[in-house]
Amino acid sequence: MSKKKTLTAVFVILICILIGGVLLRQYKRANTTECILKGTITSIEDNVFTVVPDTSNLNAMGPTYLTHTDSLSFRPNGKTKVYGRYGMTEVDISELHVGDYVQVRFHAPIHGEYDGRVFTMDEIKYQIKST
Repeated sequence: MSKKKTLTAVFVILICILIGGVLLRQYKRANTTECILKGTITSIEDNVFTVVPDTSNLNAMGPTYLTHTDSLSFRPNGKTKVYGRYGMTEVDISELHVGDYVQVRFHAPIHGEYDGRVFTMDEIKYQIKST
């Protein structure tokens, strides 16, 4: 009997962990918003891209605390999509260079302070306009 109770307890604990993980993921997603930043890459160091926003697009970017910054830093992950010339074809991230005009799609907290954090890129398009 005790073996059956132990297996039941382990099963219940695993179900609780799974449900907790799903709820945490939804909570994180609910407290973030998708942002789109257009600007110029000013530096690339240790796979971190620093982008200076194009001031004409700041109002449409996302949370207001992001619009008061001089630059934002981004790091790609395994799911980041990188699109090349005019956003038409998928390319390798190594094709991005300092001076490229880019559009970055990322998620940022709805409320908060810009504290020098490095945001994760969801998608980046480069050479979206001719320079």
